[in-house]
Amino acid sequence: MTTHFSAVEARPSPHRFPAARDCLQSLQDESGDNGWDVAPPVLAANHDSLRILIVNDDMRSASTLKDTLCALGYSATLVAYSGKRALAAVTAYSPAVAIVDLELGDMTGYRLARMMQDHSDRQVRGLPLIAVAERYEFATINLVRAAGFVGMVTKPVPPWMLSGLLLRSCP
Repeated sequence: MTTHFSAVEARPSPHRFPAARDCLQSLQDESGDNGWDVAPPVLAANHDSLRILIVNDDMRSASTLKDTLCALGYSATLVAYSGKRALAAVTAYSPAVAIVDLELGDMTGYRLARMMQDHSDRQVRGLPLIAVAERYEFATINLVRAAGFVGMVTKPVPPWMLSGLLLRSCP
């Protein structure tokens, strides 16, 4: 099975990254606008029972992400506020995907991903993980990819980007 990795910046800089400039240009050509701020989210048709685990030690960020998922049609979400709680939640809750902040209080998101990959339970090992990062940096992308994440978004997370990653990551 081929895994496709997606890294998405909330606001790509057209000056720092030529690919972002080309993408912005193609969106402008198609919509007459920049497309980044006005693109409609892809609603999660028939995904209202998809179980999503949010792993974030910041209650406000976790709540915002949960509200965003609910607005997209994903209602079955659980929040774990630490890496240790996330490991317990994965076995008890059986999520289809986990959205993991890279900077947790008790461990990094990278460490959590490695712990999941080394877990004895096959379901935990195979769980698709989406990373949430503070900044879009090539070093971060490489670390995220090496840790086994299937995708990455930066804060603030635009709903349509998150929806796209979820649709690509979940069965």
